[in-house]
Amino acid sequence: MKKRIIVLMLSVFMFFSFTPLCFAENLHISIDEGLKALQSQFSRDKGPSVKGIAIDYSFFSPVTVENDETKYPLVIIMAGAREGAYEGKELTANEFANWSSKEYQSKFLESGGAFILIARAPEERLLNWNASELVAPLKAAIDDFIVKHPQVDTARIYALGWCLGAKGAINITVNYPGFICAVAVMVPPFKISDSDAKKLGGVPVWLMGCKADSYALYDLYIEPSWENLLKYAEDPKQKRFTSYETAVDTTFFFNHNVWLMVSHDMHYAKEGYTGMKTINGNGAEVSVEPGFINLFSRYGLARYELVTIHNDYCPCLCHSKNIILNTCWKIISLFRYYIIRERTVCECGIDHWQICT
Repeated sequence: MKKRIIVLMLSVFMFFSFTPLCFAENLHISIDEGLKALQSQFSRDKGPSVKGIAIDYSFFSPVTVENDETKYPLVIIMAGAREGAYEGKELTANEFANWSSKEYQSKFLESGGAFILIARAPEERLLNWNASELVAPLKAAIDDFIVKHPQVDTARIYALGWCLGAKGAINITVNYPGFICAVAVMVPPFKISDSDAKKLGGVPVWLMGCKADSYALYDLYIEPSWENLLKYAEDPKQKRFTSYETAVDTTFFFNHNVWLMVSHDMHYAKEGYTGMKTINGNGAEVSVEPGFINLFSRYGLARYELVTIHNDYCPCLCHSKNIILNTCWKIISLFRYYIIRERTVCECGIDHWQICT
């Protein structure tokens, strides 16, 4: 009897010891040494000087073999204030190094990976990303990066920014029309102006805000920004708005850290986020189950409507409601991925590998 009790206690201990770790891994959460290992995959470089200002940055390259002819998208990330205090902090002050993991890289459809460029605002010169003086130097740094990395797909360059970095993301997008194909604007502590909203009319935009944010005030900045985006939207379905009732606190502000959710591809496991809701410009609620990366990328954002419409009659077995057929399809797909190293995309736009996992 005692042996049975001991065995039972050990089983319970092992369950609670290992289950959280597996759960975290399934959500692709990198903590402590895991995050540091991902950050070590980044290199550093610097763009050319424009009017005495040169933008330095951390970057990740998905290219692993010589003569790689694959064209990879480029994601440009701009952080908020105090995350550019010194070289390298733009990488270590947040968790966007997660996007260099194999799990997250595979979420970039078609290419199976992406370049990540986390630019640093030269805060030692009292300049943040809201400064107009940084627009031209940032563009010069990106152009220089593209020359050095010819695998960049110039038709798929995305910009993300939070807090004051949101202004930097908007500035690079509106000042160079056609250069940025989609932009994410997270908790901007300002209202997107009529002028900027008009220039963003044909660009896919994902706005995020929290109703309890003590800095990027929801009623003063976030809702009016969304209204302006809708006013000039050429295609309302290409606009996204995610709102929260509460979010994780930052060092100085309450309910401000919505980008932590994005750096974990909308699967952040810790408590603090409540009432998350995502809608498009038509007011229709959008599921973020495919994750931020798939929805944000042009391939995912443009085709997500097809995914929701075609699921009922798409001939692919990945949509089969027959449990046996669907299970057989998953087994075959896993075999293809691990043995044949084949990744396929359903005609409705869903990456089969994402469904399997």
